[in-house]
Amino acid sequence: MQAWDLFKKAYGTSLDQSQVINWMWYDTQTYTSGATTLLTFFNAVRATKDLGNMELAGVLAHPKAFIVRAIRIHVKNVPVQDDGALPVAWSNIQLLQTGWCQFEVGNKNYGIWPIHALPGGSGVYAEAAAAGGEAGDEFLTYGTNGPPDCRAVYTLSQPLLIDPQINFNLTLHWTTAVTLVADTPIMVMLDGELMRPVQ
Repeated sequence: MQAWDLFKKAYGTSLDQSQVINWMWYDTQTYTSGATTLLTFFNAVRATKDLGNMELAGVLAHPKAFIVRAIRIHVKNVPVQDDGALPVAWSNIQLLQTGWCQFEVGNKNYGIWPIHALPGGSGVYAEAAAAGGEAGDEFLTYGTNGPPDCRAVYTLSQPLLIDPQINFNLTLHWTTAVTLVADTPIMVMLDGELMRPVQ
């Protein structure tokens, strides 16, 4: 039996008047250089849609439900001119290489992964281009977690159902704070399917 069928059976016949659409929940938090060891996502409604699209803090509004099929993490660093100091792009690699991710629904842990194993599948690809041929020339640099290809994502072998009004969150952890060139926004995305009432 499919996950949606089980969900409908558990929550009654009113869900026969529902629709399933492709959807993504996303949220953004800023890593504070040299200070952050924990970031919690999906626990707040953000002020603008470029930062997140949660309607309620930490839960889905009744009777909405969501099947998570993929988890993505995108480091939203900004292209900079490198004048000889450590480029922002390469500094942020420390965030990917030393951190880990944990996903919880209700009081249950549904996975722990190294951050670098959860590519963003979006964003600008890493590049470094010389502005000239002499030593000391500036470079334009940018780095992301994996290539900007929608297929470059971590797909769950068993999709995960988030029931209505059940708490869920995703946390990123670091054993020690990472010192970066600058504070860095990180976006987490959950790809999947949303069940909602027919409008």
